[in-house]
Amino acid sequence: MKLRIGVRNLYFESAHYTPSSEPDNVIHGHTYFVEVEIEGKFNENTGFIEDFNLLRDRLRNVIKELDHSLLIPRKDSDLIKVEGPFKPKIKVLDYNFVTAETISMLICNEVYERFDYKYNVKVKVYEGPDVYAEAQCP
Repeated sequence: MKLRIGVRNLYFESAHYTPSSEPDNVIHGHTYFVEVEIEGKFNENTGFIEDFNLLRDRLRNVIKELDHSLLIPRKDSDLIKVEGPFKPKIKVLDYNFVTAETISMLICNEVYERFDYKYNVKVKVYEGPDVYAEAQCP
């Protein structure tokens, strides 16, 4: 029997740009909502697949790194200069573009790794109320 647990309605706010999309090639921001499911074996000793609190905490730690950040692709990291009377927070992603798809892949891989690769992980990242990207690992 397959069992899954999940958490949803966690969110972060970030800015990015998408040079491959004419309307989105300017810096703009989103409130991203995140849902994560993990699939694993039922543990008779705990009554869980995994504790919801642990899943929520590990996911919060992942999205904390993205929250209130300018997300940029690695290929542009040497080109970006941000200065002003504020604290710049830049997060470099190891992808050629920063999109809902690559953000979902990043979160999926991070959650998968933080649980020592023992669960199948599914992540949905909503870039607004009506659009999302979904990643699964492994």
